[in-house]
Amino acid sequence: MARKPADQTVSREDVLAAAARVFRLHGYHGATMQLIGAELGLRQSSLYHYFPSKHTLLITLLNEGLDRLTRVVLVAAHPDLPADLRLDRAIHAYLHCVADFPDVALVTILEARAVFENPEERHVYIARRDALESLFAAIISDGVKQGVFRPIDTSIVVKMLFSVHNWFVVWYRPDGRLPVEAISHIISQFFLAALETGDLRLGIGDWSASRPSQSPIPNL
Repeated sequence: MARKPADQTVSREDVLAAAARVFRLHGYHGATMQLIGAELGLRQSSLYHYFPSKHTLLITLLNEGLDRLTRVVLVAAHPDLPADLRLDRAIHAYLHCVADFPDVALVTILEARAVFENPEERHVYIARRDALESLFAAIISDGVKQGVFRPIDTSIVVKMLFSVHNWFVVWYRPDGRLPVEAISHIISQFFLAALETGDLRLGIGDWSASRPSQSPIPNL
């Protein structure tokens, strides 16, 4: 790839996207500024015009990735809506955002521990993560108070939900059997059924008809 000067031909967002791809492919510790520059067609020295180190790139990806997810969930799940609709919209918004930024999502899951050695960076990251999770906890708590959801341990449900959320990007394929909208529907209906009735058999929804019974791990 031809080298580019560090000017307006490459934006800050381009650098972050390239860093996310390189971190995904090589891991944080295997990644270098040289590899990130090569992804963009930039000399390594030109990258320092945008970010002083690969560690700063990682911190920025983690924090801005969590901030992006928080924004889309806040917009989708307006507090004036009923709790079940809020949860449905929040799940859809979260998974669509992850599908739109898969490299950043994978880095957030797999490389976050790289910031834990620095107490200040760890505190900032965990505060953002907890703020995002608290949005879902508030929806579920409101649903219990309103009688929409049955009484349940909200903390455990949120942990289960984020286990699904976080690993969705690992197995999801844009060219797979089901689109993200269909997968979001299945996941949403599953959790809503569990919260509303406790009967998980009600949570599969109309998309279950397309699941091949012979495949224990379908290509989603």
